[in-house]
Amino acid sequence: MKPSAIVTLAGLAVLLLMLSPAQAQFEPEYDVDPKSSTDGTPVPDVDKIGVPQIDPLPPDKGCWAATAANVLAAAGWGVPGLLAQERADQIYQDLIDEFEYIGAPYLTHGGDSVAAAKWWVHNIGLNQAHAGGGYSPTCTYVNFRVEDRGFGSLRESDYNFLLDELVRCQYVGVSLRDPTNPEGGHAMTLVGGNYGPSRVPASPDISVWHNSDKDGGDGPDEPKENTWGIETDPAWGVDLPATPGDPSDDWVAAMYFTACPGLPKPESAISNFDVHYYIGLFPFDTQQGMYPVGPQLIATGVNNGVYTASPQISPSPRVTFPYWINDNYLMVPNEAVADPDLYKKIYLSVDFTGTWNLPPWEWSDVYDIRVHAEGLEYAPDSVEWADDWGQVLLTFILDGQPEDEVIEFPSAYYRNLTEGNILEWNLATECVPEPATLALLVLGGLGVLLKRRRN
Repeated sequence: MKPSAIVTLAGLAVLLLMLSPAQAQFEPEYDVDPKSSTDGTPVPDVDKIGVPQIDPLPPDKGCWAATAANVLAAAGWGVPGLLAQERADQIYQDLIDEFEYIGAPYLTHGGDSVAAAKWWVHNIGLNQAHAGGGYSPTCTYVNFRVEDRGFGSLRESDYNFLLDELVRCQYVGVSLRDPTNPEGGHAMTLVGGNYGPSRVPASPDISVWHNSDKDGGDGPDEPKENTWGIETDPAWGVDLPATPGDPSDDWVAAMYFTACPGLPKPESAISNFDVHYYIGLFPFDTQQGMYPVGPQLIATGVNNGVYTASPQISPSPRVTFPYWINDNYLMVPNEAVADPDLYKKIYLSVDFTGTWNLPPWEWSDVYDIRVHAEGLEYAPDSVEWADDWGQVLLTFILDGQPEDEVIEFPSAYYRNLTEGNILEWNLATECVPEPATLALLVLGGLGVLLKRRRN
């Protein structure tokens, strides 16, 4: 479990105190100016309702969901036709609708911001059933990256990396934690600032945030001083004024996640049959006041649930849903189609967590992923890497339209996700015509062939 944010009203006031009067009197020149959303408008600034603890009502603890909504909408996700702030507000409401507890119109329990973002993407953003309510096929998949130091602290080098990512394409959410209180902390959206002193010694030591405190929706950017530790590798955190100079109670920036559009898959494959495996939130309460986090497998698309898996392999009764045979093999149900003019394409993207010093092909086992169908074994037909080496897209081409496929992963990390460097993976499939048949469809208008049921 990775609690990214629970904060009291007093804690919110502490964060606001970080902006000193001296800071408010000038506009520093930023090494990285506040970033815009993909539509050119400011990065959203979703605000919590801000309800304090008033018995019997619990406090509003939705900063983790607000941060997830800010990052996703800025990167282009959400209801088409709306501005980024409007899309973020809708994403935030989607998370409230799914995770609110005891009927409160806000979020009463802590959660993990990146797990919330991933839950939304895979259950709403890439689910055609939500067309008009968040379905965003033009974004295809998100390329997520995550760095989590537990109750340690992100370093100045992490902060400088995040500013570089803002310049490149990524949008950034950061979680602060209280090492002395597992349920204390906050989450905010980083939008710009100045590099740390090791990069630019003469630069003002300021970072710029969109906070989830109740500051008026799409309010002004919020500059705050960075506080760098002295005794250790410079730590990036908040020196609480209650005990200034005492690091024992300070909140520290302990986790970040970044997101930008991922490697493209055909919309026809995504909307046809899509398998998602990721770490997301589970929508139920726990005694600790935190939404639990863990691996989740879902399937979406118009053909999800209409096929039965092979009776030789499938448990009884036969199932229509993808399932693990063991830690390395995933059964994907299908429908056999005997047509020499059709063949199967499988698009498998793998997202990695963290940063690396070596190119992924020197340590990754993605090239060993195989697809088994009707006694044949298929290696990837093509392999495409994202420009940050954090995501890879494998394409498999199968003969005909087999009855089912078994995906063979080279390690249990693809199922466990909590070990190794595999953050998530996503598999989309479609049956397509041979090129010669496609030409006939265009020239002869044989559209009836397209009515054949696909997977």
